[in-house]
Amino acid sequence: SEAVAREGPLRVLVVDDGAGSRITVKALLTRENHTVEVAKNGEEALKKVSKALFDVAIINAVLPGMSGGDTAASIREAESSAGTRPMYIIGATSSSDQVDECIAKGMDTTLAKPLKSEELLEKLSHLAAPAGQEVVRNAVKPVREESSGGGEQ
Repeated sequence: SEAVAREGPLRVLVVDDGAGSRITVKALLTRENHTVEVAKNGEEALKKVSKALFDVAIINAVLPGMSGGDTAASIREAESSAGTRPMYIIGATSSSDQVDECIAKGMDTTLAKPLKSEELLEKLSHLAAPAGQEVVRNAVKPVREESSGGGEQ
């Protein structure tokens, strides 16, 4: 099965109409050595996704124009038609209704707003696999098969 993320730093797209949120999340993730691009709405996010591959998108549930959920659904459609590896999508939500919509529209998980740095970094830590491993939908597994033979060390 396809890996959601890759070894080492992640390529992250942050989609939020709040400039302060974009700046804060980008600064946090850049300090952690991730590569970060930002978009202020769904339309801008879709343009960026059409030009580059991202491991993770963090999308505000409430955006002007196209909602965060609709942005995620459009990303999923584009991935499907292009046959590209699905990115891991985290919705930033402020109500349980938003959580339900985000998951229904194809997001993998959600975090409550305001985002707490330790919670966000914890989610991302599951996606950046150590060398020799790949990440599959939030679960790290060894890449090579373990030998099932004779118990030799």
